[in-house]
Amino acid sequence: MDNEVALRIDKSKAKVVSLPPVGEGNIGVDPKKRKTSGALENAFNMQARETLDFEIARMFYSAGLPFHLARNPHFRRAFSYAANNSIGGYQPPGYNKLRTSLLLNERKHVLNLLEPIKHSWSQKGVTIVSDGWSDPQRRSLINFMVVTESGPMFLKVVDCSDELLSVATTRFASTIVMLKRFKQLKQGLREMVISDKWSSYKEDDVGKATFVKETLLDDVWWDKIDYILAFTSPHL
Repeated sequence: MDNEVALRIDKSKAKVVSLPPVGEGNIGVDPKKRKTSGALENAFNMQARETLDFEIARMFYSAGLPFHLARNPHFRRAFSYAANNSIGGYQPPGYNKLRTSLLLNERKHVLNLLEPIKHSWSQKGVTIVSDGWSDPQRRSLINFMVVTESGPMFLKVVDCSDELLSVATTRFASTIVMLKRFKQLKQGLREMVISDKWSSYKEDDVGKATFVKETLLDDVWWDKIDYILAFTSPHL
């Protein structure tokens, strides 16, 4: 009985599938020409290169990775770095490291790179844009971005797919999200319309520029936003 259980466990283990034989990667090459190029292959370690190609290809096939990943500059840069630096015994990061410490370090680094753009908001003003779309899982998503002279910056994405919303209700939900962002940028928006640069915007449409300035400086308008946000926020 024990032998039978052990046999089943052994059979259930993942089998290691051998790679294609080295030397068969150049299909269609005349064998005579391959013999004469033996010294050249040894000089450039062609067998090791071919074996590495097979390993990389097997990684793509076994994990179902899209072939266009091979065009990713970071993919190519990683292998070039490993080939050009002596780091014997190196093992690539595993599942947990990729999803924890490395991910946190990358996020922190990107946020630091974005700080100069965020600091310019109060001086240069901002334009908030949104765009609705559906991902491959058919989730209804809304992207929010800030656009300034320093460049665009992604703010957040809101998933509205968990709520059974009609078109009107969806627009209402996106409006609430927009008002929340206005509230967060209140000081920067006010500084924008009283800055010297705001006068240059008036040349395009004096009426609209005046309306925007009066609205953003109107305490009553901001009180209405506070009321709407308080009314629509979840209560425990």
